[in-house]
Amino acid sequence: MENQSQISASTTGHWALNFINQPSVTNPDHPNEVPNPSASRAVVLHPDFCFDNILIAIQIEGTLFNVHKYQLAKSEVFSDMFKMPKPEGNAPVEGSSLEHPIVLKGVTASDFASLLTVLYASHFSDDQPTPEAPLIIPAFRLAQMFNFSKLRKYLLPLVEKNLEDVDKIVLSREFDIQEWLVPAHVRLCQRQQPLSGEEANKLGVQSTLIIMRMPLAWEWSIPEAP
Repeated sequence: MENQSQISASTTGHWALNFINQPSVTNPDHPNEVPNPSASRAVVLHPDFCFDNILIAIQIEGTLFNVHKYQLAKSEVFSDMFKMPKPEGNAPVEGSSLEHPIVLKGVTASDFASLLTVLYASHFSDDQPTPEAPLIIPAFRLAQMFNFSKLRKYLLPLVEKNLEDVDKIVLSREFDIQEWLVPAHVRLCQRQQPLSGEEANKLGVQSTLIIMRMPLAWEWSIPEAP
C-alpha cells in the first residue's frame, strides 16, 4: 500500500503533517503501541533552515523597509541597538512596526537597498555571489558605516577592483584604507594623461601637489652618468 499523509490541527493550534502506513518498530509486549519519536529526544533548531522571522521597520527618507532582524544583527551598530533596554510602560519600541519605525539619518534609501540586496543574496548561497557593479560601492559604504565586519571584508577587494585611482584615494581617506593611498598616487603620476580639473577637485590640493611633484622628485634622485 502506498504511503499516505494526513494534515490535522492540534489542540495548541499548530498544524501537523502525519504520515500513515509507515513501517515502524513496535514493542513485542505491546504490538499496537507505535513509538513516539518526540518523547525520546528533544526538538532542536536546524542550524541552516530555522529562520528568525522578527522584522524590524526602518524609515530612510520617504521609504519604509521591513527587514529581518537576524540580517541587521550582523552589524555591530544594529546589534548594540537591539540590546538597549525597552521603554517603560506602553510606549512602542522603535522598529517594532511600520507605524513606529527606526528613522535613519545621513543615509539614502537607494544605498540601503543596495546593502540589503547584497546581504540577502549572500544568505542563500554558500558561494558568495559577486554583486552587480552599481551595488558594490554603496553597499560597502554602509557596511563600513554600520560595521558589518564580514561583509566589509568581502566587499573591500571588489571595491578596489571597481574604482579608478582618483576615487580610490578619495575613498581611502573617507574610510582610512591606508594601503590604497601610495599605489594610487604612483599610478596617477605615471600615467600619460594629466589630471583633469574634475579629478583635481576630487583629490584636493594636497594629493594634486603630490602627483605633480613626484616626477620632479624622481628626476632629482636619478644620478648623472659619469
